[in-house]
Amino acid sequence: MGVVSLFQVEVSKPKAKDDIGRTIATLCREITLPKMKQMKVCIDTPNMIYASILAMSHINTLTDSEGKTTSHINTIWNKIVGLDQALVTQIWIFDSKKPNPLKAAELKRRFEKAFRSTDEKVQFRMNSEHINDIKTLLRLSGQPYIEAPEGIEAEQYGAWLTRGPIARARFCQYMISADSDVLAFGGNLIRPYQKPSSTGKSKKLVYQVYELEDILSESGLTYDTFLEMCVAMGTDFNDKTTGAGVKTVIDKVKSGKIILTPTQEKVIAYYKSQPKFSEGDIVFNDYDKTGLENFLVSKQFKLERVQERMNGYPKIVG
Repeated sequence: MGVVSLFQVEVSKPKAKDDIGRTIATLCREITLPKMKQMKVCIDTPNMIYASILAMSHINTLTDSEGKTTSHINTIWNKIVGLDQALVTQIWIFDSKKPNPLKAAELKRRFEKAFRSTDEKVQFRMNSEHINDIKTLLRLSGQPYIEAPEGIEAEQYGAWLTRGPIARARFCQYMISADSDVLAFGGNLIRPYQKPSSTGKSKKLVYQVYELEDILSESGLTYDTFLEMCVAMGTDFNDKTTGAGVKTVIDKVKSGKIILTPTQEKVIAYYKSQPKFSEGDIVFNDYDKTGLENFLVSKQFKLERVQERMNGYPKIVG
């Protein structure tokens, strides 16, 4: 989820009666997958798994012999192949097995919401089996991945790998995630976005590229005041500040009208903390064509479709 309504925050006021102000969402540049050629990106794996489930009309559209959903495997495999065909270097990042204590209240809310809901998508909870499925898929596909250290989320770790201005040689250029927390953690973001057509009858997947430096420049905020704005809007780690809205929050932060609670101060400190990164954290894998084929078939994917999808893969791993 990330920072509540971050992309709707207004950075400039309307200039005319029928005009609308510029929002953070307007500060991106849109690219398609082929335009990402030669990029090196890290990927928010938990976010991608949830997105893959929510994109299905029904969670159990694809299942294995035991009736367990395999939708996440199908979607992540398609993402791996699509990025590889576009010549994008991938590093997939998983959350720490032990969540940060600051997120306890949010996790409890999500659990209670899922328990009360009759919607199978709301009820869905990612578990260790889903994670192990994707790790196996990445290992056999020859794609590298990282499991974040204890108490560190995937988006925090990925943000650290993408910090700094575009002119700097970042370890990864961007993190692919729908989670705005990447920006709050000081990173640079590629956000998958289903863009409606001009008629509104169909949607096209585009990638929105956000540079934190551009957001700070356009909004007139420093990174410190940007974080004040983020926690005032509410995050996975703290509640929203009363009176902080998308149209006024930047002005209130600049004028010192936002009073932070002790919890919000802790969240800001967490956003500014720096995970220790070592290239030794990366699990590198060799492509195992036979093993991958057997794994997918064991999950009830049709052999003919598996072989067709594997045709020409990989282009940049092996």
